[in-house]
Amino acid sequence: MDSPGMQHPGRDPQLRRLLDEPGAQAQDLVVERDGRGKIRLDVLGATASPERIADWIHARMLRVDPHGLVDVDTKPEDLFVNLWRRCENEGTPESTTADLKRILEKGLLLRLQAEWKRHKPRSVEERDALESLLSLAAITAPASAKNWLLQTVAEKASERPDLRDHDFDLRWLEVAARQRPDMASKVWKKLLDDPRYARVAFLALRHQPQAAAYLQAYWRAIPETERRSAIEDAVLDLRRHHDGSAVLSSFVEEAYASRWPQALKDDVDAALTKHEEPALFAEELEKSMTFGEMELASQPSNEPPKPARRSYPPSSERRSSKPPSTESGPPRASTG
Repeated sequence: MDSPGMQHPGRDPQLRRLLDEPGAQAQDLVVERDGRGKIRLDVLGATASPERIADWIHARMLRVDPHGLVDVDTKPEDLFVNLWRRCENEGTPESTTADLKRILEKGLLLRLQAEWKRHKPRSVEERDALESLLSLAAITAPASAKNWLLQTVAEKASERPDLRDHDFDLRWLEVAARQRPDMASKVWKKLLDDPRYARVAFLALRHQPQAAAYLQAYWRAIPETERRSAIEDAVLDLRRHHDGSAVLSSFVEEAYASRWPQALKDDVDAALTKHEEPALFAEELEKSMTFGEMELASQPSNEPPKPARRSYPPSSERRSSKPPSTESGPPRASTG
């Protein structure tokens, strides 16, 4: 019995035509399940090839399974994610399981390349299938696809002033950025200056040791109303991916080296204090303020500002504030 989320290819002529008869090569795969319902990796590996796996991925992403397998989930990419993780956890570098993992990754690369050449999905079904394919690539981050994603997707996006489709390219760039890129930083820095792609570019650059150096360019590219929340996410991200104390030191060093604007320093401090970390730049701000400015800054924002306290009263107030002298006795009567 098939699950509601998947269909057998022969039962829906429309989907069959949509596929242009994919699954022909995938049908040559031998897919068996063990007593626990898991696909047997040894049997699958014996008949697997990158082309057959790519064909299977293509069919399944369109929610048509050429093997009529029963699914307990609704995401078509989950089966391949589970296969890939099992190969990674259960195999050794010399095992047939490791060979199957490499075949799965190469099959995914073939499918990615085919979808990229198609320019854009032509139907709702194809758009959903592409989303599932890109989700699979983002989760597994296959080594064989890493260089291709960087060179073909990121580099071409940065070179083209008139991108084919912002949303379409952005989704591909997100997958490329999640490959933990340790190269092509020039590509991502170029995209960082484009407000449309600043977020995804910083997503790629955050893994680099000098990630704090890109924070100011990222902050400037983000719309002003979104800067504080974007910097909060960026600060938390950098502290997760790098040593926390080293990141804070790099913030301070970069702030002075690149002359961060006070607004950026304020956003970084706000991100830290929100998560119960001490501010980095508050003391510096206090030192640059006059006594009167500090008085105004310390007042609650819901009260009208009080005038700054003077260090001493003016001379007129000093004269009028003295009490009348009592040494000469009571006041004299008027002689008029």
